[in-house]
Amino acid sequence: MMDLKLQNAGEVERFLEAQGRKFKRVPEQAVKKATALALRNIKNDAKSKGLRKTGTYVRSMSMEVKDQGRGGWAGRVGTWINYALGLEKGTKPHVITPRRRRALRFVVGGREVFARRVNHPGTRAYHVFRDGLANSTKGIINIFEAETAKAGKK
Repeated sequence: MMDLKLQNAGEVERFLEAQGRKFKRVPEQAVKKATALALRNIKNDAKSKGLRKTGTYVRSMSMEVKDQGRGGWAGRVGTWINYALGLEKGTKPHVITPRRRRALRFVVGGREVFARRVNHPGTRAYHVFRDGLANSTKGIINIFEAETAKAGKK
């Protein structure tokens, strides 16, 4: 599974400090809302970049929030798709060879073609998770501020 994590208090703290904010303790509800916001933005980013030919990639994206103990919570957004890292970071040119047969079969210009190997030119990086999180930064900070204030009043 490819993950985008703000896993522990130290990472969250560094993330928030980089944005000019500092929180002593972030409540569970804030982490849940912030993780959901990041997931929404990541999915929207994937859709806007045209990564929805079949919809499997976007549907595979999910989130979870886990108790890290001692009042710490971790939000995680990820996907189970095995080609997700290639979409996120791109791929270098590489050779494709058949795994189970003697030749690859595909269609080019309406004609069926067979080849023992294909030189793939590589793919560009889409940075869906990186950009989705970047687009969520302001919202995450707002959620953390609002939920931390609520928790402080209780």
